[in-house]
Amino acid sequence: MDVEIGQILLKGGALLDCHPCPVCTTPLVSLPATERTTPLLNLPYCCNCALHVDFTRSIPSTNAAPSQPERASPTVLNNALDLLGEDEEEDTWPDDLTEKAKKYVPTGSAVKVEVASSEKNMSNKKADEGSALMAKALLRGDMMLNESCHCGLIKMRGKDGVYCVSCGVAAAATCCVPEVTGGAEEVVREEGEDEAALELKLRMAMMDVKKVKEREPSKLGEYMLKGWTMLNRNCDRAGCHSVWVGKGSVQKCPDCGATDDDNNDGGEDNVDVYDALLDNVPASLSRPNRAPTPEMYISASDDDEDEDAPRPFFTDVDVKTGEMLMAGWTLTGEGCKSGGGIGVVMRKDGKRWCSCCDGKALQVVKKVVKEVVKVKEEVTKPFSNPSFVSRSAYSIPTNNNISSSTPTTTNNNITYQTILNRIEEATQNLSTCDLSDPTTTFHWAETIERLSRAGKAFLEMNAK
Repeated sequence: MDVEIGQILLKGGALLDCHPCPVCTTPLVSLPATERTTPLLNLPYCCNCALHVDFTRSIPSTNAAPSQPERASPTVLNNALDLLGEDEEEDTWPDDLTEKAKKYVPTGSAVKVEVASSEKNMSNKKADEGSALMAKALLRGDMMLNESCHCGLIKMRGKDGVYCVSCGVAAAATCCVPEVTGGAEEVVREEGEDEAALELKLRMAMMDVKKVKEREPSKLGEYMLKGWTMLNRNCDRAGCHSVWVGKGSVQKCPDCGATDDDNNDGGEDNVDVYDALLDNVPASLSRPNRAPTPEMYISASDDDEDEDAPRPFFTDVDVKTGEMLMAGWTLTGEGCKSGGGIGVVMRKDGKRWCSCCDGKALQVVKKVVKEVVKVKEEVTKPFSNPSFVSRSAYSIPTNNNISSSTPTTTNNNITYQTILNRIEEATQNLSTCDLSDPTTTFHWAETIERLSRAGKAFLEMNAK
């Protein structure tokens, strides 16, 4: 996973400073600009789950306008190819489609599925023709949408609008409410039912429910628009892994309605038809709950700034992080305090390094600690008295003019000035020497004392 993140960062992607993946808690990344060709690819991407995460998507209300269709996801595309006859073992509709659909519909739901016996099987010839037509449409530059027609084929978007390669433009525009008299499957629309719920029932009737692996958008967006705040907590109810929301002292799951008071039992009946499919997910694959931290949340209370939008890190930091990940470094759970929360500390072979400051902050901390230890050792070291050094161990430069019985005035001035120069030189050496070295200190102090006595004797001799 680290290698894949590093490859994306090296191509120009960015590590996002937003909520992690709600399934596996992996940090999300944004794909490079050259690969973000559709709205779906602009969403944050999880390298571990290989999925795009949308934190703002919600089920539209009855009065809301229908959302723009997105590009087909890999799961929906695979299911459509299976319906077209790619799977040789399951190339026909099962006889017990009605029973299978009712098995996964929650109690109290108004979904009604009626299967006619005349058009129960899809022929291989029709599937091959549909595959050929879809291939030609893709070669023309048309885009595949995340919606299915009532005939089983995926809708396409071209220059003339949304259409179905088998039914045409007119059928694709009304395929959400099919008017089938003697056809294959028929979905009855209940009173007050929105387009999203009707489309969901149509998919359940047309596809094998065991192959459906995508979860429909939750009601997280509706709660956030009402003032609720996203929490760093996931629902632990079987089959539901949605992020919890909170408002004041109340915390709940927006999808299944679980709360702390009912101990995840007896919540609101907001379970959709896909909850039954996810009930069989092993507990080992569910994300464990973590203690909430105040830093990781998304709030919709600030109107001036879009806090839901992911904030990319600096480009140079991303490139450096990607290079280090490719070199075998591993991400740690701490950040560099010198980079304003931007740098990420990495570890390899017992070494720690920061991709933001190139390890300078870590080096400074290590250097300061080393200097403090050195000073402590010098202070605690026992003081040893210096050994006595006799004067005979040092030779004082002498001047022949000092021993002259009849020195002249010029020679006397030169000799006396030489003594003063040597005293000044010894004084400078004494002031610059290391006080922790007593031998050198005492040497220059003794030299100054000898020169002072020599100068005093010279003055007394000349005074006579």
